[in-house]
Amino acid sequence: MNVTVSEKAFYAMERRVDRWLEQEGPVRTFGAEWYPEPLVRFSDVPEVQPYVDKVLALVGCDRPIRVRRRRGSAAAHYDDGVIAIPSRHNGGAYFLREDTALHEIAHHLTRGDGHGARFARAYVDLLAATGHPVLARMTEIACFEAGLPVAKNR
Repeated sequence: MNVTVSEKAFYAMERRVDRWLEQEGPVRTFGAEWYPEPLVRFSDVPEVQPYVDKVLALVGCDRPIRVRRRRGSAAAHYDDGVIAIPSRHNGGAYFLREDTALHEIAHHLTRGDGHGARFARAYVDLLAATGHPVLARMTEIACFEAGLPVAKNR
């Protein structure tokens, strides 16, 4: 896989947000205390499909996504209406998370944008729409600090 500079920067920003979520109590960053909402963790890949279906309905997207197990354990992946996620038994427990599903749904909603500004906006908006407004704002600020463009709200 050929990883672009924007992908590397976006993944690094996501790892920063992950570290915040792993903290006990409030997150102290950006000169304030933040209380990010907890994320859903899935037991295994089949649990992700109903969640994805609900999110697509929530945002009014009528193009379905199929969720399947990925053979490898390196990462989740989106391609042409399919999200592939490694199973827990294949070392993929890290990817069985709500933010992973939302990341891949953002790819579906912004086909062709990679990890660009439209993708970042879709990801932040999905976090907010699914009950994570504080985490969405923290993610948007983290993008800004990492030099990642986030498209303006429509």
